Amino acid sequence: MKPALSVALTMTAVLGSAIVFSALGGRADPAPLPAPMQQRHEFSDADRAAFLDARIAAIRAGLKLSPDQEKLWPGVETALRTAGKSAMDRHQKFKNERADENLIDRIRRRGENAVARGHDLEAVADAAAPLYATLSEEQKRRLPVLMHVLRPHFFHRHFAMMGAEPEGGQLPGRDIR
Repeated sequence: MKPALSVALTMTAVLGSAIVFSALGGRADPAPLPAPMQQRHEFSDADRAAFLDARIAAIRAGLKLSPDQEKLWPGVETALRTAGKSAMDRHQKFKNERADENLIDRIRRRGENAVARGHDLEAVADAAAPLYATLSEEQKRRLPVLMHVLRPHFFHRHFAMMGAEPEGGQLPGRDIR
């Protein structure tokens, strides 16, 4: 029975592909995206700041800090804001300089930005260490999920899943520099 099921599924996939191919008029490439999906949305500095505020607030709310832990939060928040501001500054610099760069310049700049991002992450880790030491096991389980939106490729994964990859592969809010 399993070989028959396997054959049936394979035939369904092949038939489905043939139907899609013929619906495209024999073209292997799909029709272009509708105009609203082709438009590239560029976030303003105010948008980026608002999103950073929301992410920081979400982390704090999700942790449900005790009064003693609340006393340790300001240092973490300051480090997150500083890292966010640094990322926004790198993004702005990237936008202003990328038109006239050659490959070697881009590689060098990416290396410099990786080092700067590493320093920002170290500063966040240093600021968060005292608070982390006081977290309960439940809070420690929640923290990676809450921090997920701060990861470098968060936007890329989520926009790609929605099929909304903008032209040039650069996504709003994504700091790849």
